Amino acid sequence: MLFSSAIFIFAFLPICLLVYLMTPSLRGRNTVIIIFSSIFFIWGDPAFFLMVLAGTLFDYILIKYAMNNARVNAKIKRRNILAITVFINVMLLVFFKYGNFLVDQVNPLLLMFDVPKPDWYGIALPLGISFITFHRISLVVDCYRDPSVTPRSFSDTLLYIIVFPHMIAGPIVQYAEICRFFYSRVHQHRRFIAGALIFGIGLSKKVLLADPLGSIADFGFDEAYTQLPSSLLWMTVLAYTLQIYFDFSGYSDMAVGLARMFGFRFPRNFNHPYTATSITDFWRRWHITLSKWMGRYLYVPLGGNRVSSARNFINLWVVFMVSGFWHGAAWNFLLWGCFHGLFISLDKVFIRFRIVNRVHWSIKQGLTFFIVLNSWVLFRANDMNQVGYFYKRMYFEFEDSYQQLFWLDYSPYQITILLIASVLAIFPFRRHRVIHDLGRRLFRNTTFSLYLTCGMILVCSAFIFANSTETFLYFRF
Repeated sequence: MLFSSAIFIFAFLPICLLVYLMTPSLRGRNTVIIIFSSIFFIWGDPAFFLMVLAGTLFDYILIKYAMNNARVNAKIKRRNILAITVFINVMLLVFFKYGNFLVDQVNPLLLMFDVPKPDWYGIALPLGISFITFHRISLVVDCYRDPSVTPRSFSDTLLYIIVFPHMIAGPIVQYAEICRFFYSRVHQHRRFIAGALIFGIGLSKKVLLADPLGSIADFGFDEAYTQLPSSLLWMTVLAYTLQIYFDFSGYSDMAVGLARMFGFRFPRNFNHPYTATSITDFWRRWHITLSKWMGRYLYVPLGGNRVSSARNFINLWVVFMVSGFWHGAAWNFLLWGCFHGLFISLDKVFIRFRIVNRVHWSIKQGLTFFIVLNSWVLFRANDMNQVGYFYKRMYFEFEDSYQQLFWLDYSPYQITILLIASVLAIFPFRRHRVIHDLGRRLFRNTTFSLYLTCGMILVCSAFIFANSTETFLYFRF
């Protein structure tokens, strides 16, 4: 069930909100969210739901057992129990997400010794397993670091893991950030309208921008990339660069808005990433919750920047390699992580020698966007052969058929959306204080926000009924 589907907007969400608001107690409202989140998950992947319940119960039992041991000063035992819990969760992720990939890598050896593939080979990837695993690890580690946040009941643990706004594709909400809302939440009409507005903005990003851009990107990557001239390959990459931003930031906005409507506060996940002036700045703005998770639970335990320069570079590369491989079980995702690890390392070198201080911000933004755009070829390509073909045609064998202009291949509507999306994503509105302050004043006006939300939902609904809405890109990760 997509947030941008008619059944969610006009059936699931209104019914859920109605039952939730009619329930008087906070404990009862938490139960309502758990029930509707379960329905939401079962709708998408019923086979995996029981596994999620069993895994969450297992984590809860071990956490409670470990925390009880803390009272008798058994810190080492507590740490070992929680380490086992993290290890089991990681191994489940490896099995479901990377098992098929690992078998494919050793398949030549299996054929050499006439060994058949395992019976489980070809198992489907469970819905949202990457995000669910990261949330489970956050739960375990946060409880170890601060026993005072230990969940009081299994329902609290289940609420954190399966609350439907963030369950499938984030944002990645750290347990220590959200657990206080399980026991105390404020419900005000201003916050509800603000949440509805954020949801409407996210819905508009997805339906009005990301889906039309996706048709350009999919045509270029999946159908006709060998027939397209080099200029259209560049246009294909640009379309995907914009699509993945508006698609994923749109989903994140909808998740944040839904959470606000139910009294929670989810962290912001995007902050105009294509206006970044360095790759380091880009990762402070892109998928912010993933960057924070990697920093808190991987980079800092590895030593962070409190080590030698050489070790610090190694830590950065490890973090970005894990981040790349987390997105998908394929070599191109690993290379995508290495690509960003390389430019993050170069950023540190340039900062150390103060080279970047002499360059105007517009040049730095343009160069950063160019680097990021090239990285998306690695991320989107179907295999490494396609990666090589795109880079070869984009740089070394630039061949164009000038009789075939780009607007003959794409509709005026698609080209218009591409231009609008480019301006919205790349133009640095935040640097223009008048525009920025005007927008903040308008969005703080409750009446304006309510009318704007209704208008966006009506327009998006017309597009939803007229066109079949595609799935969110990050559902596959």
